[in-house]
Amino acid sequence: MLLSTVLMAMGVSADRPAWQRTVYVMRHCSRSTYSRLEPRGVPGFLDWANYSAYGAPAPWGVGEAQCTARGVRIVSAQGRQLRTHLLNRSGGHTIPIVSDAASQRCVDTAFHLARGLKLPDLVSLSGEPSLFDPQKSGACAYPTTAQYTAAVRAQLAAVRPPSRDDLLLLERALGRGAAPPLESVPNRIDASGSLAGGAYVASEFAELFLLQLGAGIPPWHGRLTPSEVYQLLRLHVYYRAIEGRSVGVSRFGSSRLLARILRELDGEIDGEIDGEIDGEIDGEHGEHEQQEHLLRDLRPDLRPDLRPDLRPDLRPDLRPDQRAAIFVGHDTQLGGPPMLRAYRPLTLAPS
Repeated sequence: MLLSTVLMAMGVSADRPAWQRTVYVMRHCSRSTYSRLEPRGVPGFLDWANYSAYGAPAPWGVGEAQCTARGVRIVSAQGRQLRTHLLNRSGGHTIPIVSDAASQRCVDTAFHLARGLKLPDLVSLSGEPSLFDPQKSGACAYPTTAQYTAAVRAQLAAVRPPSRDDLLLLERALGRGAAPPLESVPNRIDASGSLAGGAYVASEFAELFLLQLGAGIPPWHGRLTPSEVYQLLRLHVYYRAIEGRSVGVSRFGSSRLLARILRELDGEIDGEIDGEIDGEIDGEHGEHEQQEHLLRDLRPDLRPDLRPDLRPDLRPDLRPDQRAAIFVGHDTQLGGPPMLRAYRPLTLAPS
C-alpha cells in the first residue's frame, strides 16, 4: 500500500564528510483476499458467503492474495510521485529496492514501483526472503505455543476493544448468513495460541472492505461508504494488535529486518518520532556499538550462529555511494509499533 515508515540518518564524523541516508519501509500493493477464511471463526463456516445474506465478495480479477489492477496503478503512480524526491535523497547513486522474494505480491510491488520511478540506471531490484521471514529460513525461532498464548493474553488485557457500534455496523452491512451473528460468537484462544472467534471474522471482513476500496470495487456490494469502511477498520486494527503486534511476538520475525535497517542508516538513533517514525541519527557512534544496543533486547530470539553481527556474509555492503534504500514486505514483517518500541531502548523518544 503506501509507504509506512521513513527513517533518516544524518551525521558528520572525522573520517567521512557530512552524510545522509534514508530508508523507506513499504507495504505491498493493494491486493485481493484469500478465497476462504482460516478455521478461526465459527467451526464449519470457512466461506465468506457463510456470514452474509449477499453472497460471496465481488470478483477481484486476479488470483488470491495478488496485486489488483488498481493496486498496480497506485504503486506505479507512487513511483512517479517519488521520482524527484528519491533522486534528491539518493544523491544520484544506486537505490536498492529489496523485497520479500517469497511473496509474489511483494516482488510485483517492487517491480511496479521501479517502473514508476523510471530510473533504470539507478534502481537495483533484489529479493531476500530470509531477511523478511527469518523464521522460515531458520535464522530465528518461531515463538512456542506457550509464548504466543501468553502474548495474546497480555494484549487482550492491555488493548481496549472496539465499540459495539462497530460490530453492529458490520452486521448490518453483511446481513444474516448461515453462520451465527458475529456478536454471538465468543472469542477464544485456539490450540496454536491464536485469537479465534468473532473478532477474527470481523477483522477479516474489515480488511476485505478496505482492500475492495483499494481495488475500486464498491465495498460489500455497495452497502458501505468509504467512511464506514474506515470506521470498521478499527475491528481489524484491534485484532492485529492482539494477534501479532506485541513486541514479544513481533521481534521473532522482525528483528533481522530491523537490524538490517539500522545498518543501512549506519548510526545511533537520536531523535523524536514525527508521524510514524522520522528519526534523526547521530553518526558519531559506530555500527558495532549500535548493534550491541539493539541485540541486547533482540538477542534471545536470534540463533547465535546466525546473528547478523557475527556473520560477515550477512552484513550488507554499505557502499559510500548508497544513500537511500527501500524495503517492501508485509505489515506483519514490518512490525509497525513493535519496531518503534524496539527503538525506544536506544535513544528514540516518543512524540
